[in-house]
Parts: sequence; C-alpha cells; structure tokens
Amino acid sequence: MNPETKAALTAILFAFPAPAASAWNGDWCSGLHGLGNIHEDLENPYIQSLALSARLHYQADYIDGDDNLGNSFHNSADNYRRARVGAKMDFLRLFSAKAVIDLVDDNRYRGGELDWGYRRFDSATLTFNLAEAFRIGALDALSLSYGRHILTLTTEMAISSNNIISIERSSITNKLHNDARPTGLSLKAGKNGWLVTAAVFSTEDDSDFLGGFNDGLAYFAAVERTVTKALSFRLDAVVNDTSPGEDDIIGYDWATSFNVVWDEKPCGVLAAVVLGDNGALPGGRGGAFHGLTVMPWVWIVPEKLQAVFQYSLSGSEEPSGIRANTRYLAGSQNIANVNSGRGDELHTFYLGLNHHLCGNNLKLMGGIKYASLETPGGHVSALTYTLAAR
Repeated sequence: MNPETKAALTAILFAFPAPAASAWNGDWCSGLHGLGNIHEDLENPYIQSLALSARLHYQADYIDGDDNLGNSFHNSADNYRRARVGAKMDFLRLFSAKAVIDLVDDNRYRGGELDWGYRRFDSATLTFNLAEAFRIGALDALSLSYGRHILTLTTEMAISSNNIISIERSSITNKLHNDARPTGLSLKAGKNGWLVTAAVFSTEDDSDFLGGFNDGLAYFAAVERTVTKALSFRLDAVVNDTSPGEDDIIGYDWATSFNVVWDEKPCGVLAAVVLGDNGALPGGRGGAFHGLTVMPWVWIVPEKLQAVFQYSLSGSEEPSGIRANTRYLAGSQNIANVNSGRGDELHTFYLGLNHHLCGNNLKLMGGIKYASLETPGGHVSALTYTLAAR
C-alpha cells in the first residue's frame, strides 16, 4: 500500500469517534433505539453517519372458518414474518446509501418450508441530494434515488412494518403492494408541508437485487400534504404499461388511492379509498376493483397500551378479482374450499391491542379478525386469532 493511500484510509478510520459511553443513559429503551448508531459527525467530509438496523417479527395464528361448501375448517401456524438486517450511510455530504436484506423465508402457513439465510434484498437505494448539490433554496427538499424500492401505494403501505398498528395491513393495500420490490428511479420534492414523489419502475423482477429493464415500465406518483401536525392527506397512483400477467411486479393495469390521517392523541384514524383495474386477466380475475379502509385507534395508556379497530372492504366486477390475505383465509386453500381466497366481495373486521414495551422498537400485539368473502363457489367466512412480537 503506498503512503498516500495509507494516509487517506487512516484519516477516514480515525474520523469515526468511539461510541459514547453515555449512549444508554440508564434507559434501556433509549439504548435499544440508538443501538445501531455507529457513527455520526456532520463535520466529517467523508462519512457523516453510519447506522445498522435489524428487525425480527414473529407471530402465531389460529383460524376457524366455514368454506364455500359449508364445511368447517381449522388451521394454525406460527410464522417468522420478517427477519431483516440493514445499513444506511450518509457520505460526501450529498449521498445516502441504504440496503436491507431479508434473512427468512417462512412458508409453513401454506404447507411449505422454513428457510433461514440470505433470501433477497428487501430494498437497496442510492440517493443524491439535489437541493444541497445545486443550492436550490426554493425547495425544502429535492432528491433523486435509484435502486430497489418498496412500492408504497397508500399511506398504510408507506408506514414501516415496524410502525404499523394492525398485525397485517388490509387486504386491499396488500393487493396494490403485491410484495413488489421494483427497480427504478424516483424523484422527491418538498415545500411548506407538500411532498411530491414521481417514479419510473421496471416491471421485470429477474433478480433478488436490481432487476432488468426488458419487460416494460410502471409509472408512480404521490402527492402528500401535511396540513397540521395532526392532519395529513395523500393521493397516489400507479400505471402499468405492461400487460398484467406478463409483468413480475404490479399485477394490474392501474390503481389510485386517496388517504387521510388524523392523529390527535389519544385518538386517531386512517382512512383510504382505492380504485383500480386488473386489466384482462384470465380466470375471472380481471376488470375493475375498489376498496375502502377505515382504521381508528385510541391510547388506553399513553405510549404503552393502544386499541385498534380496522374495517376493510375489497370488491371487483369479476368473480375472482380480489383476494384475502394469503397468510390467513387464503392460506387455508390446501384444507378447505376457499377458491384460493379469491372472490368479488371481501369484508374484514379487525380488533387489536398493542402493548408497547419500548415504543415501536419492542412491542407485543394481539388481534382478532373476521373475514367474509363471496367466491364463485359460495360464501366463505373465518375468524383468525393472532399473537405477534415485533
């Protein structure tokens, strides 16, 4: 190693301060929150911050229902819902790199296997701070990101899985999201409580890291408005220029949602209306679809015990145009006649309690959900009981 290279590496190495001995401050929860903060020095010309992250989500479910032939069915499973590690680094004052890796693939709820180890990148992006680079003072924020994104259609999907207050997101949100991790380019601009996002994504998912651009494109846009600290609105949409059934990411022609969040402790509510079109999918799965989600909550004990209710409606003009969440009713397709959880009208009612031991960094969740689904073969209903640790 030549002297110049050695000197540069030494300068970077010694730019990192030793972890502060007072980081825990005698507060176990504060220590847990800051456990991954490896380095932070805004004056450092090379690396301004470096942080590690990890999450482990575990849950156990029991479902009791009646299928479309009138037969009773029962099913139970435990599930490692998420196991992820990640890192985020701000460097050269203008760039931010973030990557998160999935470490578990648990399909036991539908008769599959539990596999530990590297599964895929959950997300991986490189962000360039345009506002800082070009001194754009007219905007509060302007940035450009490239990489493997999470498709955040609806406010419910935009909330981190660590912070969601129902054990699972609503069926209509999961339909729009479709576990999509599209590769693409996104632009964000913010000013006076407004945040606008525009993105173009590849509809090809041929890699567990960055996908190619051989199938087609999907276009995404979102406009968010924070009116007050308690009230915000969001309008978003995605348009798929690849035929549904041929793309690997979206699975429908287009969709849009309008979202409202009001949070004035100890109470709050999230509401969303969804419209979309599946396109010309076969097997009765095409045509227009719609959805509604209303989720109020109240803090029974401030910052500790929270009660949540969620009502969600999904509907379609074709007989199998919508689907129940796969980990519950649809996950019973091997033991009951539930049409793989597909139908044209789905109502779900969820009631849950969340016990926050250390905010969203450590919490216990319990919930009961009733689902009523109309399938081409008849009516399906089920009660699901779930306990979760996040």
